[in-house]
Amino acid sequence: MTTKTIKSILLATIMLSIVVPVTGFSLAEAKIADALPEDKLLQRDNSWKAQYSNEKEFEKDQRAINGYVDAEHPDNKWNKQTKKNQIVIYNFDTLTDVKGAGLSALLADVEMQKASGKYNPTQAEEKFHNWAAQNTETVEFEAPQGQIKKVINAWNSNANYGNVSNEVKNTDLDFWTNVSVDKVCELLDDCNTSGEQPTIECGLLPCADATWYSAYHLLTGFLDTSQCETGSCDYSDSDSGIGSLSILMDPGTNNHAKSVTIDYTVVDKSYFANYDVWHHFDGTAQIGWEDEDFDEYGWNEIEVDDSLTVGSCGSSHCGTYSLSASADGAYFEA
Repeated sequence: MTTKTIKSILLATIMLSIVVPVTGFSLAEAKIADALPEDKLLQRDNSWKAQYSNEKEFEKDQRAINGYVDAEHPDNKWNKQTKKNQIVIYNFDTLTDVKGAGLSALLADVEMQKASGKYNPTQAEEKFHNWAAQNTETVEFEAPQGQIKKVINAWNSNANYGNVSNEVKNTDLDFWTNVSVDKVCELLDDCNTSGEQPTIECGLLPCADATWYSAYHLLTGFLDTSQCETGSCDYSDSDSGIGSLSILMDPGTNNHAKSVTIDYTVVDKSYFANYDVWHHFDGTAQIGWEDEDFDEYGWNEIEVDDSLTVGSCGSSHCGTYSLSASADGAYFEA
């Protein structure tokens, strides 16, 4: 760890004070935290250009985060929470006037918890913390304690939702994909990750011959059309149940991609401990005049994870985009 890193951690530690856990806000702290909006972006003035490699990169970042926040996404709990997290992270940096301040606050909090023997992260949090510690240059900042706690919560929440950058995802793609999908399942009223099996009725005698049964499965899509600096600006859509399923992430003319490249993931998954379940889906990703078909099949969980790039976008946007997929009914033999 460099001298600069240690200095930054010590500075953030002083601001975080002795109270490390991010639960149990006092009324005064809650009022301070409320000053960090989670429903709208705070705009950055032209002085922020100096924190980017050039003016073009600054303007690209503004288009990306504003386009993501303003876009019409499917109305589900996964999207609502991750959008709040991204707004909080962006606004924290804006208020401190330091790019990357929120992530530095998180890393300082992690070091404090480890030093006090109170570090007890989820697996997703720990993986993200380790990656961030190895790949992030910490910065110095000043902020009220309530706001620091709120941005730490936002970063950890994103990790637990699997909403991390492609750079993080690619260190363990299967893990992060399953974190995202399992969180979608957890937030659905009818989805069950326990692996409990349905009761198979064959009368008074044991089933004489193997029979194919319909299985509950979850079809989920994730799409990033902005490439935000705060990590991942993914949003999701899902369909679940027995039989054929479908998703369509097609905003029409209301939304436009803010990047020349869209990243997409489609997963069809079942939660059965004792049976192998057969899955199949196909679909299409599209941005501008470029499109790409996919067709996957296999057992228990199948996925496609890819990106699609359009050659030229103009000055303000890259055109319309969509992600569609249809899954056949899933089956197991018993």
